[in-house]
Amino acid sequence: MGVEGIPQLQDVSDRLDGLTGFRVQPAAGVVPFYRFCGSLADGYFHSTQYIRDGATPFHSAEPDVLHEVIGHGSALADNRFASLYRLAGEAVQRVETEAAVQFISKVFWFTIECGLLDAPDGPRAYGASIVSSYGELDQFRSAEIRRLTIANMAGTSYDITRYQETLYSARSLAHLEDVVGGFWESCDDASIDRILAAAK
Repeated sequence: MGVEGIPQLQDVSDRLDGLTGFRVQPAAGVVPFYRFCGSLADGYFHSTQYIRDGATPFHSAEPDVLHEVIGHGSALADNRFASLYRLAGEAVQRVETEAAVQFISKVFWFTIECGLLDAPDGPRAYGASIVSSYGELDQFRSAEIRRLTIANMAGTSYDITRYQETLYSARSLAHLEDVVGGFWESCDDASIDRILAAAK
């Protein structure tokens, strides 16, 4: 990969494959969550190839190649994060109801896309949507930052077209793996139904 310009997805794919076994699958646009997430279980990440509008460089409501490579690519290069992606994919493949898929999607949003980790000087962003958006990096600490719990996410709404008003922060990467990885590893339709029922 050169040091200038946008890297080709094939180069990114080859690099990731050597690091964590993930491959990049080019996508023409946004891929439905069930297909996108389910492919993660098999080590495939669907990536768009277009670049955000130059008129809005600080934030893109749709996942562009900067979001994919800077946000997700950097996480997929790390074995611990790559394992979380795979667990999310396995969870989506395992459940059957649309409600369960949507809840897995919500947990994915508040962690993989917009997750934070505690640090002595305040929370640090690791979520792909935040780290690939200069605008969100500049303002995410002004959001309401909650402790990481799966159950609380059930009653929290979000809007992918705007900067996030509510975010969740894990105490550490190990805490994220325990809470979110543990949820994705064991969840099924019945357990998700119980979480959703308790949130009503």
